[in-house]
Amino acid sequence: MKIQKILSVFILILVLSACNQQTIEDPADPRINGENNLSFKEIENVIKEQGLELKEAVPSNDDFIGELNGVEPISYWLEGNPLSVYLFPTEAERAKGVKSLEESKTVEELEKYRAYGIENVLVLYVHNADGTNTKLSDALGNINRPITTSVFN
Repeated sequence: MKIQKILSVFILILVLSACNQQTIEDPADPRINGENNLSFKEIENVIKEQGLELKEAVPSNDDFIGELNGVEPISYWLEGNPLSVYLFPTEAERAKGVKSLEESKTVEELEKYRAYGIENVLVLYVHNADGTNTKLSDALGNINRPITTSVFN
């Protein structure tokens, strides 16, 4: 009888502790596990579909921002201005990359850039007044996923 009580209490504690566990992040969420992340090709295609000309570039320290949190960008010239595309493993990693960028550069260094964040992708572009910004923004908007735009100033 005493063993039955102990066993019953043990089972009750086991059941109650199992009910109390909480999942902080849903592993089925593609933004967490990266299953539905965007690719460089998708970004490239929507920009080209907007009629903008991309030319692959070899980055120099003067024109492009390099590695962010271990992620190397693919760099392009877009209508004569530098554009860098970062493909992070997750949306959360992209947000950390932006924060790292803001912490590592001065306001003067960043004020010429416009940043577009789309899920796991960060696109940095030197903004100008020739209308390319609007075309780029429209192109990235065609991805049909939430987009954040930042101008560093």
